[in-house]
Amino acid sequence: MRHIRARQNRDPILLWLIGATVGLAVLFAALGAIWGRGQVVVQLTWFSPMVNSFMALASLSIAFLSLGRYRALRDPAPFWVGIGFIGFAVFALFYVLSLPDLFPGGGGLVASLLNTSSWFWHLQFSVLFLGVLAALLLPWPSPGPAAERWWLPTILLGAAGLVLLSWLLAVYERALPPLLTGEAWNSLNVAWNSILVPGFAVESLLCIRRYRRSGDRLFGYLAIALSFLAFAILTVIIGLKFYDQWWYLQRGLWIVSFSVILFGLLAEYVGLFTRERDRSRQLEAILRVTDPALAQRGHQELLQGILERTAEILGADGGAILLLDPLRDELQLAKATGITRRLGEVRVKVGQGLAGQVAARNAPYWVRDAQQEPAAWGSYIGESHIRAVIGAPMRIGRQVIGVIELEFLSARSFTPFEERLLEVGAERAALAIEQERLLDEAQRERARLQVLIDTAPVGIILYSAPDFPRPVLFNKAAEAILGRPLLPEVGLAEAAAHYEITLPSGEPLPPDRLPAACALRGETCLGQELMIRQPSGRRVYVLANSAPLRDAKGAIVGAVVTLQDITALKEQELLRDEFISAAAHELKTPITTIKGYAQLMGQWAPGGHEPREGKAIQVINAQADRLTRRVQEMLEVVRLRTAPPELRKSRFDLGDLAEEVIPRVQVATKIHQLVLQRDSPALVEADRERIEEVLVSLLDNAIKYSPNGGEIRVLVWSEDGQALLSVQDHGVGIPRDRQPHIFEPFYEAVPPGTPGYHGVVALSLYLSKLTVERHGGRLWFESEEGKGSTFFLSLPLAQNGNGRG
Repeated sequence: MRHIRARQNRDPILLWLIGATVGLAVLFAALGAIWGRGQVVVQLTWFSPMVNSFMALASLSIAFLSLGRYRALRDPAPFWVGIGFIGFAVFALFYVLSLPDLFPGGGGLVASLLNTSSWFWHLQFSVLFLGVLAALLLPWPSPGPAAERWWLPTILLGAAGLVLLSWLLAVYERALPPLLTGEAWNSLNVAWNSILVPGFAVESLLCIRRYRRSGDRLFGYLAIALSFLAFAILTVIIGLKFYDQWWYLQRGLWIVSFSVILFGLLAEYVGLFTRERDRSRQLEAILRVTDPALAQRGHQELLQGILERTAEILGADGGAILLLDPLRDELQLAKATGITRRLGEVRVKVGQGLAGQVAARNAPYWVRDAQQEPAAWGSYIGESHIRAVIGAPMRIGRQVIGVIELEFLSARSFTPFEERLLEVGAERAALAIEQERLLDEAQRERARLQVLIDTAPVGIILYSAPDFPRPVLFNKAAEAILGRPLLPEVGLAEAAAHYEITLPSGEPLPPDRLPAACALRGETCLGQELMIRQPSGRRVYVLANSAPLRDAKGAIVGAVVTLQDITALKEQELLRDEFISAAAHELKTPITTIKGYAQLMGQWAPGGHEPREGKAIQVINAQADRLTRRVQEMLEVVRLRTAPPELRKSRFDLGDLAEEVIPRVQVATKIHQLVLQRDSPALVEADRERIEEVLVSLLDNAIKYSPNGGEIRVLVWSEDGQALLSVQDHGVGIPRDRQPHIFEPFYEAVPPGTPGYHGVVALSLYLSKLTVERHGGRLWFESEEGKGSTFFLSLPLAQNGNGRG
């Protein structure tokens, strides 16, 4: 009930007014009974039409304000109050039009009998009674589409029905039961009034209870008005004759009762307007202090602008922004306006003077007259004519970094809003200082980072987040490798074409194969060979590495790419290729001769002169075959580098190819189990013979580096427009420091003397990588030393090929 008491405390006058109304009504009724008993006063024919016309106009005004309240709050109570007063207005209007004394010569405009006017009199109070009762009991119309659709038709139909009823009463007035016998009330009239009096009294008590619970002032106004109406009708019952002093007192109580509601509602609307006007002014003041246009200025101009605007809004004669020096534990004057400009260097110790106390308290603080409070003097207030002073702390989080202070030449107090406005100015100033500090720090860090990457011997490029990837930081080495400026407006989609980046063979590089694109997808790409054609026509070969940059939550916020110029190495490779080609051709003839004579010796002496001779001939023949394969691989390497053969592409499924190859390879090993798993179709357009050689090479590699045998799993699936195949073994794995060189020819994947050592890596892996890249695909691996390796092959799906993403 705490919230109810809070509302009661806000409206004590209304509660006193209710009690005073009841007391005055009882007093007036008693005085009227003593003074007017039996006395007939002069009849004023204009009095009744005037009073009832006012009541009709007041009723319509109250109904309009109540329905407006319903439209704003969607509370059903004002709706029914409005309906009740609309009914009162209709019957009050017909009452006036039916008065016999309305026109000279007797007779009203719509009726001629005084009894008809009495009917309208009773009906207007009855419909008001029902309207208030509905407001207290009915929950409709509640917020929602149905209420929006029916509230206005309900009002119009109700008003039309009351007008129709009034017209029928006027037409058939002689058929109405009599309420008057001459000019005296009969028993039906007294009974009707006797019901209305306790009814209004009970509703008044219910309205008081509702007001105490909800704090809705409308029920407070109704409680007062209904009390007056109850006593007004009570005068009719107490009065002995129709036109005695009670009659005029009754009309006076009507006017008072309706005036309470009307002026109460009007006062609420005026108060609402005043509050909204004050809020608008306060909002305008806050917006002026936080004007985004101020942020367009420099840091120093922004602080000065905040100080000047805050001083102008509050009407200050001067002001200052003092920043905290933590080392000296004192505030130093940074900005000043008005009379404070005349001051020289100002320093205030924390805890001394008003500004020092604001900093020590970490809260707003003001004094009405600083000349009467020496504790607020500080170093300059006591020596000047400054009277009122108010200050607020400038904070970053809970840490005070300064104080904003305003001075006035006259004593005055400050409202909570003025305190809050100064706090807003202090917060805005503190934010500006913090932003400037963070910007300076970011610029220093960027400068340090730029120096760091500029001194790096390789090209470095930092890219922004994946939603709008652009180069945001790069070094001179990167531009030297590209042979042209690196433009931030060139995105990844057009980067390969703009910078003329291709595969080493000169074939176009798809945009999604760019190192930065791979990193922004979350992949770490190592040892990717590319060729860049500079504007001068020079071809530069680079070794690219890329990795994603992640924030604390693991989300990708950018990528880093390094480019290493390996053109000199490529030139050496060219010489090596020429040597290999020459050596291979030179070796072919003696190897052929050796193999031929070995075969002849086997034919001349099939069993050999001795058993060991036959074994020696077999070894010579096998090694000759091995040398022949190596020579063929060497020639294939040179051919793929210099004049790659045309690819004979056809449509086939990688899974079908794996089903054909695996049984043939399985025959060559008894300690390994080759297992195929096909998750989805993987149709490709590729050179089937070349891809078969790649798959055989991957399987041979897995068998070779799994000396203890075990399962080798081949998985085929499709995803994101790519057909994928993986070969997983559980062998010796590849040391991390050797992984970047696995696809290099003549490289040892495993250190000599360790399990699984087979000398240099076969050229087949290098040839496989070249073959896959010529198809627009990728060949990569994941490996952990001692736990095995998994090699992955990806090729673009054939058009209209099936596959799950």
